[in-house]
Amino acid sequence: MPLWKYSEALLNAVTANTVGTPFNVDGASGLKVYLKSASVSTGADIVVYEKSPEGDWHEVHRESVSTNGNQDPIYLPGPFDDVRIDVENHTDGTYTASAQAL
Repeated sequence: MPLWKYSEALLNAVTANTVGTPFNVDGASGLKVYLKSASVSTGADIVVYEKSPEGDWHEVHRESVSTNGNQDPIYLPGPFDDVRIDVENHTDGTYTASAQAL
């Protein structure tokens, strides 16, 4: 049995400010986010949001990315139901993100 209940690619080679697609993780007790960047000189912020019971989105983590390659995984304790990953303050670069939920 795999350790993670859910695994999803959330951003694929994004080159501008982007609101990510929501990812339902059904009460997951934790989230691991993987980031990959390319062609970065100045960078962007990669932001993880969680949806509240009222339906609005709240920031739970912000990572400034200013280097190329695979970034260190981000571990976030839950519980989570709906999450999304956005690219904000984009100046340059291409960003890819995926997440796994326990």
